[in-house]
Amino acid sequence: VPIIGTRKTVALSTASLLVLEFESREPEANIQTGGDAIWWGLVTITTVGYGDVVLPAGWHLLSGVEGLTGILMAGWSTAFFFSVANRTITRRARVVGPPD
Repeated sequence: VPIIGTRKTVALSTASLLVLEFESREPEANIQTGGDAIWWGLVTITTVGYGDVVLPAGWHLLSGVEGLTGILMAGWSTAFFFSVANRTITRRARVVGPPD
């Protein structure tokens, strides 16, 4: 579980820092602070996409990659948790035995 959480955090932090670094130089950019960058990253990685913070046209590819990363991480997390649950149930069934 810590590995998955760490990868999500790294993906979110990296994308947010990149956006903040390049967007904060523009006076009329939507993202001016670290909070704006993290908000954009959270909204994008969860694929909610409120639309209140939008990147300029040159950065749309980064938004797509960030959204795809969120989808893949959600699927990966789901598969991991089902695998753990399956192993736990199988292990208990071996110890306890089949029901009567």
